[in-house]
Amino acid sequence: MYHILVVDDQQAEIDAIEWLIHKHALPFSVAQANDGEVALDYIRGHPVDLLLTDIRMPFMDGLELIRQAKVVVPDLKVLIYSAYGEFEYAQKAIQLGTVNYMLKPIDVKEFLKVFHSIINILEDERLQREKDELLIKGFHKGVAYEKEKLLFDLLQGRESDVHYEERVAFAGLNHLSNKRMYMIMIGLLNHFFDLHHAEVFEYLKSTCKHEMLYLNMNEYQSIMLIAIDPASTISDNQQELMAYGNWVKEWLETRFDRRSFIIVGRPIDKLEGLHYEFTQMEEIMNFRFFMDSSVVCSKDDESIHDHLDDESIELMLKDIYTSFT
Repeated sequence: MYHILVVDDQQAEIDAIEWLIHKHALPFSVAQANDGEVALDYIRGHPVDLLLTDIRMPFMDGLELIRQAKVVVPDLKVLIYSAYGEFEYAQKAIQLGTVNYMLKPIDVKEFLKVFHSIINILEDERLQREKDELLIKGFHKGVAYEKEKLLFDLLQGRESDVHYEERVAFAGLNHLSNKRMYMIMIGLLNHFFDLHHAEVFEYLKSTCKHEMLYLNMNEYQSIMLIAIDPASTISDNQQELMAYGNWVKEWLETRFDRRSFIIVGRPIDKLEGLHYEFTQMEEIMNFRFFMDSSVVCSKDDESIHDHLDDESIELMLKDIYTSFT
């Protein structure tokens, strides 16, 4: 359904046009205006696909209405109708970019011919827009996929691809070279991220005040890559991210009744540094049962091994057994 605005200072003319549109089931909803000023105000506040206007009207004539309406909606389709003696005005209107014109009194056959011609134009443009939107959506999906694949490769230490620089550029990650990056690793004991990916991503995106990339590594583990202006101090960043990690942990417990273990990584200056920090964080994650806190900073990883004793191992095994039974 398209939207037409019919403009004429004679209400009977507008009523006749609207009656013809409904009678012949033309795909238009109809709005009305009795002068150019009212019509222009309507165009400024409402979507209009087709403007059908008389030439001679009080306050603002049809030609001026067309000029100003085209400023508001440059691709607006315009159809004029005028008396035979006003053909010179019709010619001027055509120069302003009108689709077509009709003479008064309206001939029904001519009316239908002109309207079907305009409908075909509107349909062709709609189909082209839909095609363009699909192409753009496909392109964005391709970029999102390449970004995710590249980050996986970087985390796994597989960035030595001969096309690495091109991949970074295509994925839109070049700007990260001017940022200080931090990883936050979120781990759970049970299947979780495969079931709640969308909700977790939306929560993290809406609560993280910095640029954030998010990856589900598997059902039990996900990674946030946070990019921060390097002008800030490292200690401030880590304190802020530790506090944020506690916030995320509390949300997971409140929203899903799930126990989580969260690691805040050390600062990374370049994408190639992701792999080393990821492996360090993975090692800490493997020893999460020995940790006193469920939110830790990877720079404190040396303290982990202080907890390795027979009693801790026994408690860990019991915790693992309980989690999977």
